[in-house]
Amino acid sequence: MKINKVTPGFVIQTWDTKTRKWVRQEFIAGDGTQYEEAGTTRIFDALEIWPDMPEPYLPFLMKQPDEILTPNIDNEPGLPHSEKSRRAFARR
Repeated sequence: MKINKVTPGFVIQTWDTKTRKWVRQEFIAGDGTQYEEAGTTRIFDALEIWPDMPEPYLPFLMKQPDEILTPNIDNEPGLPHSEKSRRAFARR
């Protein structure tokens, strides 16, 4: 059985008007967490999933804009998203 851990939250993204690119983002997880059986509406309590141990920790591993590569543009293997946006804007 697969169980989805659902953690609501929000994202703060920062745009730099001088460099004209996204420079950072911050991911804030909410307090509540829900455990759902994948593909169903069945809800679990954490103690049902891990009755004899604490829940294992898994970091959210969010990436900053300069770490995100986009698919090919002009047959190049990958460019930071901000570079792709700059080139697309320049073609207009």
